[in-house]
Amino acid sequence: MSTRNPIIEDETGPPELADRLPTLSLNLEDYRADLAEFELSETEETALLELLCEMMRTMVDLSMGLDSVQMIVPAFMAKVVEQVEIELKQIQSDFNDTANTCSQKGGRG
Repeated sequence: MSTRNPIIEDETGPPELADRLPTLSLNLEDYRADLAEFELSETEETALLELLCEMMRTMVDLSMGLDSVQMIVPAFMAKVVEQVEIELKQIQSDFNDTANTCSQKGGRG
């Protein structure tokens, strides 16, 4: 099970899935200067910014009437889409193999 944070720009996953599912992106460098007065390490700044972004995303989701189950649906759907694509590629491969075998035999089946 992956523990990566899906809201970070460089960790959005495979482009084909990222294009289908809306995600919130966070450019950490845009906000680091705002934390300068707190004298945090870069690791601490990153953790704080990711936490704040996740809290804001959750508040927006809640204000739009999404419950906790609805909040996990995008991650679940990404896995479903990925699995369906794998299965479709296998079906296509099986079909092509069968078609090639039939054409080599000069007929059907």
